[in-house]
Amino acid sequence: MSGLLRAILFLYNVILLALGGIIAAVALGSPEPMKYLEMLLSTTQNRIVLGSAGIILIILTLVVFVPLFKRQPQEDAIIVDNALSGQISMTAAAAKVIIHKAVQKVEGVKETRTTIKNPDSGLTIYIHMMINPDLSVPDLSKQIQDIVKEDMLHIGGLEVHAVKVLVDDFGTAGKSAAK
Repeated sequence: MSGLLRAILFLYNVILLALGGIIAAVALGSPEPMKYLEMLLSTTQNRIVLGSAGIILIILTLVVFVPLFKRQPQEDAIIVDNALSGQISMTAAAAKVIIHKAVQKVEGVKETRTTIKNPDSGLTIYIHMMINPDLSVPDLSKQIQDIVKEDMLHIGGLEVHAVKVLVDDFGTAGKSAAK
């Protein structure tokens, strides 16, 4: 919670506390609060000041209420199963770990960057990668697509609609590593 919001809430609570005290005093038969209220409303200048204070309170109340109704950004969750007993979902970060481990099984991949999209048509995985230039791009891509789909199904329980592979760069020959 920001400092401004805390200050507004503090001020709002102090005003409500004072207002509650005044209402309780009037209810108990004390005539002084009514005299003060009549005095506050007796002149035009006092009415302007009281009206300005009311407008400021309305603005402060709106400043407090608007963030309460804003939608919080949800973490990228992928629904694995939706049953009567509850919902099982997985974060995009967890799915990326499964993809990373699957890609590590394939020799010749040096570096990968993964993006996951979950539209209504199905889970789509985009893999941007750097590979060894001595290997066949179509063969390696097909191998990665198959192993990623298989691991996502068996480990994560997710049916993958498509795995799209983009070879960004060819690295120099060497031991494979995924990033």
